[in-house]
Amino acid sequence: MAGYLRHCSSCRQVADLTDVVSLLHRRMLRFAPSWSAKVFGRVEARRLAFWEKRVARLVDLVLLVSPVDAAELARMTPRARIAVLPNGVDLDYFRPLPDPGKPVLIFWGHLRYPPNADGIVWFCREIFPKVREVLPDAELLVAGKAPPPEVVALGNLPGVKVVGYVPDLRPYLAQASLVVVPLRFGTGIRNKVLEALAAGRAIVSTPLGCEGLEVRPGVHLEVADDPQSFADAVINLLRSPTRRAYLAANGRKLVEQLYNWGTIGRKLRALIEN
Repeated sequence: MAGYLRHCSSCRQVADLTDVVSLLHRRMLRFAPSWSAKVFGRVEARRLAFWEKRVARLVDLVLLVSPVDAAELARMTPRARIAVLPNGVDLDYFRPLPDPGKPVLIFWGHLRYPPNADGIVWFCREIFPKVREVLPDAELLVAGKAPPPEVVALGNLPGVKVVGYVPDLRPYLAQASLVVVPLRFGTGIRNKVLEALAAGRAIVSTPLGCEGLEVRPGVHLEVADDPQSFADAVINLLRSPTRRAYLAANGRKLVEQLYNWGTIGRKLRALIEN
């Protein structure tokens, strides 16, 4: 869409880039499955960075959803004017749900998106077996559009159910006591975290999974970075309804304060007016 900027030279211009996508491709390099994928990733990251810097220099204001992405673009283009405008969540649609009190986990997202596919495969192969060693009845629901073959195959693992695309996530959220966000690369902020907080669900996330959000580990969610500590956090929360309730209440309060669309809309209006 930035190609249309050449027709708008007489007016103020705001580019909502959302994420710094070149950063996403650089982060993906560590997990590239082959040397050819690494080469492609490096080329794509450079191409994207060229256009991101060009657009940032052309416009009067760049909007990004995450302070991490904003800092990266500021490093790439020091003279650009950049503001952070986070994503929000529909607080009426995602209302707090009763905790079912069952050892059921849920993960969702567009499953062909590489960070989601990589994250849930990593969780199912490296983390979930450790959970089931302690809690044999634990189950995992995987919801989302267009699961690739490696994600579909996860449904053959004990306790894992790949439900694929669902028209309404809420009935599946209602079945789960805990949300997992095992992402290892990505950019921006994860809407699934905002939706889970709004629905009153406790979360275990990697540091990157909750990057860019005003969340505090141990207050709004639990954060773990390696398979054993992630599994331990999941097990501890599944065993502690009181702890889940504490995180859920704090998380809902956070999204009501910072991530409701009214607050975000007023911030956008102020940015445009200024």
